[in-house]
Amino acid sequence: MNFNRIAGAYRWLEYGLFGNALQRRRCEFLSDVTDARHVLILGDGDGRFTAEFLKRNTTATVTLVDSSSHMLRLARERVAEYRPGLEHVYLLLADARTVALSGPYDLVISHFFLDCLTYTETKALIERVSAATTPDARWLLSEFNLPGFRFRRLLAAMLIKALHLGSRMITGLPTPDLPDSPLEMPADSLRRNNRKCAAGGLLVPDMWRQAAISRVTPKRPS
Repeated sequence: MNFNRIAGAYRWLEYGLFGNALQRRRCEFLSDVTDARHVLILGDGDGRFTAEFLKRNTTATVTLVDSSSHMLRLARERVAEYRPGLEHVYLLLADARTVALSGPYDLVISHFFLDCLTYTETKALIERVSAATTPDARWLLSEFNLPGFRFRRLLAAMLIKALHLGSRMITGLPTPDLPDSPLEMPADSLRRNNRKCAAGGLLVPDMWRQAAISRVTPKRPS
């Protein structure tokens, strides 16, 4: 995957398709994580979420991982508004699937990121990241979702298919469709703190506790 080609236009492409809906979903639970101290952010792109996080949390040490040098440059410019000297902010140009993780992190954030990976890649990533977190760590994420209602589900499937096709052509995205979420587990093992749905169920922000993530039992792809 290489998002360098669309880095400069990414914000406006997002706004053109979804308005401010994706950014609102990213920030849905920000008020619940102001106590985080060691944060790992995976694939924030141009850094709009990271900047908003630092605006509200002035003391956390933040590690942002992104594989696009252009996206990371934009993130650096935005982050510098709140941490002028980038104090305790580490911007890593690396592949999240293989980057060395120091940790331990008490908060992991991955907005609209896991659905860019294959099932196998996502499972391996979750296992690696979970091993570098504290026992009570939280994982904050937002994802595209297929709603349960038939008509909405059909429209959502068409939109997601088009988004993935466009991303594959421009960035080399490996997933042709929305992959099954590896965070789907039996109800008796879940420890979801909160979930909210928006856009008719198309956009879903979630907060999980480490106890749930570390026992992930992925739903096998069909």
